[in-house]
Amino acid sequence: MEKSKILILTPRFPYPVVGGDRLRIYRICKELSKYYTLDLLSLCDSIEDLNFIVKNDHVFDKIFRIYHPKIKSYLNVLKALPGRKPLQIAYYKNTEFENKLNEIIGNYDLTLSHLIRVGDYTLNKPGLHILEMTDAISLNYSRIKKEAPKNSLKSIIYSIEQERLLKYEKEVYGRYSLISLISEVDKKFLFGNRNDNILVCNNGVDLEDYPFTKRVIENTNIINLIFIGNLCSFQNFDG
Repeated sequence: MEKSKILILTPRFPYPVVGGDRLRIYRICKELSKYYTLDLLSLCDSIEDLNFIVKNDHVFDKIFRIYHPKIKSYLNVLKALPGRKPLQIAYYKNTEFENKLNEIIGNYDLTLSHLIRVGDYTLNKPGLHILEMTDAISLNYSRIKKEAPKNSLKSIIYSIEQERLLKYEKEVYGRYSLISLISEVDKKFLFGNRNDNILVCNNGVDLEDYPFTKRVIENTNIINLIFIGNLCSFQNFDG
């Protein structure tokens, strides 16, 4: 029996698999590839990503890459400042990406978009569409806004974007066949007690790659912890 086909849309090329955002969507796709045929349509913000050689890991059948240089993203954001569209959405707007999606979308049974950044491309298209939202960006921005110095440029920008994002993120409810989020906290922040077509999918640990080893540590011993993460991320830095 032929497998159903899913088109995966990502705002960043998921290879190499480094960083939390790439790891999450890659692991989701790796699991889905056991049951479905997956193709990938991804934006690439560097020549390195555009030319990156992907080993045959049997996750994606076909990979389509669209170059989206950062200078284009910055110009998109500047153009979007006077309007109401979230800058997150504007940053990843690319006509070539949209044209490619329109060209190939009819070949698939459904699409799965990683984050609202590319989920916006499928909002008004017929068919089945899944949004892997991960987290409520507006919730993260509200936390950052509180930590930023009052009346600073950073605080003003995050305040503007947080309001736009909150409105946008709340309005996507019911417009996708399924929305997945990382935690109940994010779900309740955006959608309250509504549960229709919402899946909470937590992150976990691959116990095959990282098996648990039981250790006994004396209470009198000093415990040294190493924190490994992207410290450009506010959540990681705050943690």
